[in-house]
Amino acid sequence: MMHQDWKEVILQKHDPKATPHKHVELSKAVKLENDTENLSNKVVGLSLGKQIQTARLARGMKTQKELAVMISVRPEIITKYENGSAIPDTNVLQKLRKALGTKLKA
Repeated sequence: MMHQDWKEVILQKHDPKATPHKHVELSKAVKLENDTENLSNKVVGLSLGKQIQTARLARGMKTQKELAVMISVRPEIITKYENGSAIPDTNVLQKLRKALGTKLKA
């Protein structure tokens, strides 16, 4: 084996008691636990919902369904936006701005 040009590799079993970074694993576990405890999405709020409703009525749309058809979304989405319980979607907000001809401030 003298003619080979690579070095010998010696494999050893891992000693589970000799884990030098135990505190790092523990801190990651704590961080993960804290992150999963505080899961929540931001919603649009009532002030934006009131702006949408006012602009819709000013444009002569009596129902939320009329606005929904105009911007190609389900009527439930308009209801959620006007109630302030929708999770903001930039595409829907852009369609609303365009259809209502107004600047919506969140």
